[in-house]
Amino acid sequence: MKREDLIKIAMAVFFLVCIAATSLPVRQVVVINSSTALPVAITNRSVSVFSVTFWGLRGDRTTNTSCVWIGVTGTNNTAQTIPVDPGQWVTVTAAPGTKFNLTQFSLDVGTANDGVVVHYQPEL
Repeated sequence: MKREDLIKIAMAVFFLVCIAATSLPVRQVVVINSSTALPVAITNRSVSVFSVTFWGLRGDRTTNTSCVWIGVTGTNNTAQTIPVDPGQWVTVTAAPGTKFNLTQFSLDVGTANDGVVVHYQPEL
């Protein structure tokens, strides 16, 4: 089986698990960073979430060239501390009784035009 097929299957399973776990809608945003010089914000729209999953993909079916990093600040490259390897995913969950805002996260890339597919469930 091709790597792309495995990624599609994993994403489908992730969606099914999220839908089964809660009635809240699962949302997706794709973030691409065209510059290796500075991190970019995941979003500038305020969205409260309890957990967020970052996939090492440039799009639904396109794996990154190299590792990307997620951080909680967009000021410099050294603050991006969560590595996401190509085709892999990392889920970040808030401590019980707390939540994140997606504006807190930023993306840094080692290869221009790599990115992340971000899955989250907004707080309603």
